[in-house]
Amino acid sequence: MKTQLTCLLIGLSLGASLHPVAAQGTAFTYQGRLNTGSSPANGTYDLTFSLYNADTGGTQTGSTITDLAVGVTNGLFTAPVDFGSGVFAGTPYWLQVGVRTNGAAAFATLTPRQQLTPTPYALYAESANAGGLSGTIPSGDLSGTYGSAVTLNNAGNSFTGSGSGLTGVNASLLGGLAPANFWQTTGNAGTSPGANFLGTSDNEPLILRSDNQIGLQLQYSSTSSFGLSSESGMNLIGGFGGNTISNGVVGGTIAGGGYSFRLGTIIGNAVNVVTADSGTVGGGAGNTAGYFATVPGGDDNSATGNYAAVPGGYDDLAGGVYSLAAGQQAQALHQGAFVWADSQNAPFASTANDQFLIRAQGGVGIDTASPEQGLSVYAGMNLDQASLNAGFLNNGSTNGYGLSFGIASGEGIASQRTGGSRASGLYGLQFYTDFGNRMTILQDGNVGIGTNGPAAALEIASGGGLGSPQLQLDQQASDYSRLRFAPSGNNPWDIAVKTVMNFYVNGANVMTLAPSGNLSIGSLTITGGSDLAEPFSFSAADQEIPQGSVVIIDEANPGKLTLTDQPYDTHVAGVVSGANGIHPGIQMHQEGLLDGGRNVALSGRVFVQADTSNGAIRPGDLLTTSSTPGHAMKVSDHAKAAGAILGKAMTGLSAGNGMVLVLVTLQ
Repeated sequence: MKTQLTCLLIGLSLGASLHPVAAQGTAFTYQGRLNTGSSPANGTYDLTFSLYNADTGGTQTGSTITDLAVGVTNGLFTAPVDFGSGVFAGTPYWLQVGVRTNGAAAFATLTPRQQLTPTPYALYAESANAGGLSGTIPSGDLSGTYGSAVTLNNAGNSFTGSGSGLTGVNASLLGGLAPANFWQTTGNAGTSPGANFLGTSDNEPLILRSDNQIGLQLQYSSTSSFGLSSESGMNLIGGFGGNTISNGVVGGTIAGGGYSFRLGTIIGNAVNVVTADSGTVGGGAGNTAGYFATVPGGDDNSATGNYAAVPGGYDDLAGGVYSLAAGQQAQALHQGAFVWADSQNAPFASTANDQFLIRAQGGVGIDTASPEQGLSVYAGMNLDQASLNAGFLNNGSTNGYGLSFGIASGEGIASQRTGGSRASGLYGLQFYTDFGNRMTILQDGNVGIGTNGPAAALEIASGGGLGSPQLQLDQQASDYSRLRFAPSGNNPWDIAVKTVMNFYVNGANVMTLAPSGNLSIGSLTITGGSDLAEPFSFSAADQEIPQGSVVIIDEANPGKLTLTDQPYDTHVAGVVSGANGIHPGIQMHQEGLLDGGRNVALSGRVFVQADTSNGAIRPGDLLTTSSTPGHAMKVSDHAKAAGAILGKAMTGLSAGNGMVLVLVTLQ
């Protein structure tokens, strides 16, 4: 069947009136004629309608509209078409129609496309007069959204109302002033100091509010006194809105405060915090003040104790009530503590109430700017009552000098003249306890303990009821010094140093140590070990050599040892010392010539690793090397054992492997 479109009529369903207030909608009717072959069509057909921006090809606009079961009589039909709003804005369009018969599967596209053209009243609708715009427009006709710019340039135009619904307004002039003449919430650029300002131009205060409460006031004030020239300036009032400055005050400042003692104040830099009433932070950064506490400045300081203070510095903490901390990392953690710390980067903290602590690596000077000790007092010091029993600066007489630290019990340290003239060399420093003088340092350098008249460089005297042994260190001659011990006051024994060091007991020389290091002694008892050992180096540095291993001379590496792994090995050298906690009693080696690594027992008793590969081991059996690396076994072939004997077993081993105590006697 060949179907073609032979006639096209387009009209808008405007109804009986073209008045602009009528709601016309977006639908229009399409009237056409449909032929089948050369004859008019009759029956029911499905139609599709599509918009294109060209008569052929081009781009489709909007969606395809489908009208089903459209009645066609003698080839004529009418169909409603609605492409929605915003489509017909003046752009030329061509309508493409598709048709199918009685619900067939596919639509046939009718050609050619039909151009959409306006009707005479549609031309009239495009004019301004159609909407009545030449006169007063009813308010109801101005509703809706205008996509294009609307220009109102008549100077006589005016608007009334609150303007609450206006958005996107960018007025070029307000009160005859351009936007640059107003302070912007994002700041202003190009201002002229003096000409541009934020404030009042009359004698009224400038008030800044938050939550409609007064937070800051600037008040101009001027005054004159006794006929003199007047003074003028600005008063600054912050904090509580009820704060006031009396008349006649010029340049006054209230930085904070309020009523009921709520006087918290912060003046200065960033991240400062006042955590309680009446705290004050005067500046710096990262500082915190508590109840009636003060931090004038510095960095990361905290005065968290009530009535505490940190005058400045870095990372200081005044945490106790009435405490004070200053310097770097000073920590006054207790009530009434005063802690000052120097520049060392380490905490310095109080340990109890009411302490006064000073950390001063360069020393503390009193009446001197060049302290030579931890504490230097230029003119002397008395730290207790000025009496002989309580510790004293002098002994109350005209020839007394010294320094004392003491308590009423009589304990103290005192320096005083002990007798004679200044030239006699008897000035000294004396240390006292409840029992009297306990140590004396004379001006000539002699030190006495238990005596106030030492006759030697160091003299410790018995007596005083304390049972102290006597010891005396003195210079006997220009090349001879002596240390004398007298355990019971009789038969002293001496250590004397001359060209050699001699040790005496009851007047007899019992030991001599020469400058060469040679030691001469009557007899020597060693209690720290049981074998004679010498350190040796081993061939394989990474080889595991446990304590108790049997080692042999390594022919391939002269001067070094290695583990045994052959029975009856005549290269046997000894046993590595230290197994089962038995250490060498004597270790021999000469530095720089025969340095070694591991101690190897050459004689004496040590524990050795052993096995029963040649039979059970019993005390008294001769031991030789085994085929098990580092182990010993008992000798069964005495002919092979010549030169390969390690020593004699002192304990037994019935089966397997284990430790055996051996008396090392290499044969």
